[in-house]
Amino acid sequence: NETPSGEGWSYDKAANVLTLSGANLTVTGDDSIVAVILSDKALTVKLNGENRLVPDTDDKKAIYCGGALSLTGEGNLTAQADTTRENALIIDTGSLVMNGTGALTLMPGVSADSPNESYGLLCHNGYSQHSGQVTIGSEEKRAGVGLTVTDGSCTVDGGSLSVYGNNQSVTVGGDLTIDDAAVYLDRANPHEPPEAGGDAVLIEQINGMRGAAHPDKRLQGIPLVNSTHAEGVINIVNNADVIVRASNPVEKDNEEASCYLVGLQSPALNLSDASLKLDVSGCRI
Repeated sequence: NETPSGEGWSYDKAANVLTLSGANLTVTGDDSIVAVILSDKALTVKLNGENRLVPDTDDKKAIYCGGALSLTGEGNLTAQADTTRENALIIDTGSLVMNGTGALTLMPGVSADSPNESYGLLCHNGYSQHSGQVTIGSEEKRAGVGLTVTDGSCTVDGGSLSVYGNNQSVTVGGDLTIDDAAVYLDRANPHEPPEAGGDAVLIEQINGMRGAAHPDKRLQGIPLVNSTHAEGVINIVNNADVIVRASNPVEKDNEEASCYLVGLQSPALNLSDASLKLDVSGCRI
């Protein structure tokens, strides 16, 4: 069938376009099906109206795409999955391109108590957002890391992006560029702080070298927690409006906690004709 369809969805095989029009889709406990939407190659999803993807078991993803996932159309998509297991994911894709003018909302299905090794959106080869409103998590419900780009860059040059994470809000293997867009990045870990120690390998990354000692000897060997981390340059330019919040509710009330907090972490920051606010008011240190 060249154009299979169902309630609220249709697929154009020749164009490789899946259209969702008021779809409310789930996936059963069949172990052979790992996601509500499953594609082993690139896929374009066109959104019309309100759409929802919710796996009915805690070991499934909302979307798995083996190539580039492109979102278009004027509709909205809410994708939900349980992130209380390690390595749990809501969307797992080669890359994601947001060209739609509607809203993409990724929501952990249970609570904020997700392990650090769980993910809202995992992009293996890049994230690009040109329009629309993308929200990953909320104040109450967070994955361990909201948005992870393992290789390639993360670019937001239109629309708005809000990301909430427990361990980190955003981590990028390359450059992070925010150009004429509104971005809110929030990290607030409800878990116990990491143990302090004298071993410099506890330091995640200082001055571009993983495991290096902090230049301030008082902080050497003390675990680092950060809200947003990029291996490459962070560019915030051209009327971009960026707020980065980093807090540790547990540490705030724990006089024995010993760690240091970083809002943005990168080998270099390029800030030009833009607004950047770093908010660490929710942390004791």
